[in-house]
Amino acid sequence: MSADIGQRIRSLRTARGLSQDEVARRTGIGLKSYGDLERGRTRDPHYSTLRGVAQALGVRVEELLLEQLEEPVPLDEAPREAGLVRKPYAHLYSRARKGIEMFCEHWEALLEGGALDPERLNELRVSINNFNPVIDDLVAAELRELSRRHHEQTGEPLEYGPLTLRRKFGEKASLAPVVERYIGICLKAMRARAQEVGQDPATDADVIRLQEWRKTLDSRAS
Repeated sequence: MSADIGQRIRSLRTARGLSQDEVARRTGIGLKSYGDLERGRTRDPHYSTLRGVAQALGVRVEELLLEQLEEPVPLDEAPREAGLVRKPYAHLYSRARKGIEMFCEHWEALLEGGALDPERLNELRVSINNFNPVIDDLVAAELRELSRRHHEQTGEPLEYGPLTLRRKFGEKASLAPVVERYIGICLKAMRARAQEVGQDPATDADVIRLQEWRKTLDSRAS
C-alpha cells in the first residue's frame, strides 16, 4: 500500500483527535494491523478495511485514495480573464493516478478470480457512483492545467470548452490511460452485476452511463 494513503489516514485521525486504538476498534481490526496500515506496511489492504477506516474517520473511502489536487488562489491574485483559477500541483496527478491504479488492481483481481458475489458487486456499484465524479473533476483539472501551460509557453489563448480541451490535450493527459482502464473494469463489473440480477447488460442503466461517460472523455470525439 502507498505510504501516502497511510499518511492521509494518520492525518485525518489526528485532526479528529482520535487514538489509533479507537479507530482500530471502530474499524474492527487489531491495533497492530491498524498501525501497519498507517505506516504503509500493509500491501493491498482489503477494500472493506479501507471502507471501515473511512467510516470511522467520517470520510468517503475515495478520500483515502485521492488527496485534494488543487488549492484556491486568493481571488485578488487571480487573473480576471481566467475566472476561478487554481494553483497547479502537477506532481499530485501522479499520486491520483496511483490511487486509481490501486482501485483498478484490487477489483480487477477479484473479477478475474471470479470472487465477486452479488453483494460485493453492489458494493462496487456504490463505490463507482461515488468515485466517478471525483475522477471526472481530476480529468477536467488536468486538461485545464495543460491548457494553462500551453498558454504560458506559446501565448495562444486559454481554452475553456470541454470538447476543445479533450481534442487538444486529451492525448497528453497523464490520467487518460488509467481512467480508460478504470472505466473498462467498471464496465466489466457492471455487466456481470446486470447478468446476476437477470438484466440485459445492453439496457442496464449503470452500463449505459459508463459507456456514455467513456464517450465524453474520448479525445477523438467529434
